[in-house]
Amino acid sequence: MNNKTVSFLLIFSIQLLTVSGVPTRGQASQTKQLRRIEKVKSQVTKASQNNDTIKVKLNSGTTYQGTVNQVTNVNFVIVDASGTSHSVNYEEVNSVGGKGYSSGWKIAIGAAIGAGAVLAVLAAIAASDN
Repeated sequence: MNNKTVSFLLIFSIQLLTVSGVPTRGQASQTKQLRRIEKVKSQVTKASQNNDTIKVKLNSGTTYQGTVNQVTNVNFVIVDASGTSHSVNYEEVNSVGGKGYSSGWKIAIGAAIGAGAVLAVLAAIAASDN
């Protein structure tokens, strides 16, 4: 790569970081927690609507598997195979097992898309240099 290409990529990367508005550590952790809670609410609500069986792992290590009986803004009730009801606050949930891609697959797909975008930019730069 020539100096022009390296300079372009450096400026592009700096602009991308400044436009994204990187939050402070406290804001990032609070935002992350709110996103996690919203994701849990979404998964639980969807499972409730579809009457799907889900597996919920709590921060304490406790695991419940069953169907969702009731959903509120603060918590939900999961009924296990024996018919026992368990009220769970969204903040207590570590993970919800369900259908769809795992986090690992989502990260891999995102990385592949990012790598493709970088290669496209590099190819465009190389084509313009010729």
